[in-house]
Amino acid sequence: MDTPRRPLPRLIALSALATLLFVGACLWCSASLLLAVALTRAAKLTAIAFILGVPAICGAPFAWGARRGREPALAVLGVLLALGGLAWGGARHMALEATADPDAALRSVYLGEGAHLQHGLANLVPEVDQFTLGSYLVPWVDPFLDGEQTLRVRSLFQEIYGQMDDDPAFATMGSAMGHSYRELFGRSWDVGHVYVYTPAHEPGERLPVLVFLHGWGGPFQGYQWALKHLADAQGYAVVSPSFGMGWWRQDAAMPTIERALAWIDAQPELDGERLILSGLSNGGPGVGRAARAFPDRWQGVVFLSAVLEQDRLIGLGESLAAHDTPVLVITGDAERRIPLGYTEAGVRQLRTVHERVELQVYPGEDHFLLFSQPEAVMRDLGDWVEREISSPDTPS
Repeated sequence: MDTPRRPLPRLIALSALATLLFVGACLWCSASLLLAVALTRAAKLTAIAFILGVPAICGAPFAWGARRGREPALAVLGVLLALGGLAWGGARHMALEATADPDAALRSVYLGEGAHLQHGLANLVPEVDQFTLGSYLVPWVDPFLDGEQTLRVRSLFQEIYGQMDDDPAFATMGSAMGHSYRELFGRSWDVGHVYVYTPAHEPGERLPVLVFLHGWGGPFQGYQWALKHLADAQGYAVVSPSFGMGWWRQDAAMPTIERALAWIDAQPELDGERLILSGLSNGGPGVGRAARAFPDRWQGVVFLSAVLEQDRLIGLGESLAAHDTPVLVITGDAERRIPLGYTEAGVRQLRTVHERVELQVYPGEDHFLLFSQPEAVMRDLGDWVEREISSPDTPS
């Protein structure tokens, strides 16, 4: 009597094969789109590696199980895999390191046990290409980005990264975005990373510091390029701690900022007594919470197109008023993601308990005004610093 065949092993094999094909199809389509829109050679090589390598890997089980033509099929797949490997090797050869030179203007510093992911996918594909690819995909899931605005944002970021390529300090700096993307997959990402930009200064001079909290998506280098205008004009160093994808409402946010503050205090060229706290977009909750958690550390607090946690604003305002800390809120009147009315309501709440709250509204600008008007924003921020913080008549 024949023993009934058990369907479970076959079901497991079919499920694994289906998963392989699904993942492979997603990777292949993404790589094809990347190749179509990529601006850099490194991104194109990475895309080619996936376009050639994914079919070779996904096709191997079918070629191996074929009753006829197994050898020719495996040979073709081997050639595809070899060519993909060559493209991958070329992309790895072009991967940028993180500058560790203490005299460099822009540095990537790791305060924990982490290290730069030089050969990670997010470093093999330069950030300008990550932005460009994302600009074609995000509008499908983001209701605040229509076609016209997407085209504008894409042009803005491509222009910014094009300018960065002309600056040796930025052109040779590898990306730290790989750590942030790990959060999307539930992996450990808090490696104590901070970007540090130090403008030219005299030997022995101690620089005030702008502590900047990035928005949702991660610590893009484009932020550092925009903040460079303030740093160079006002003589401020910029320290930007990385915090995954930018969910600053998490409990781990304050220890991350505290770790950055301890590092600042240990640097002889940085003045830990002259700190301004700032944040963009989803960095706003981090600013509000850090302003209350470390109230005696900040000379000023700045919200840039930022989320204002309405249920925490009265407590925040009372804490800032107790330390006479000035506040600057910057936004655009064409803002859709964080509407002007929302921001104005938050400012009114702060003003009920704190007098030194200033609102600056940029006509015709939206959520990306820091990138469309970086010189103007940083100039106005510098004027505010001179007026509210550096002036000898400023209340102590």
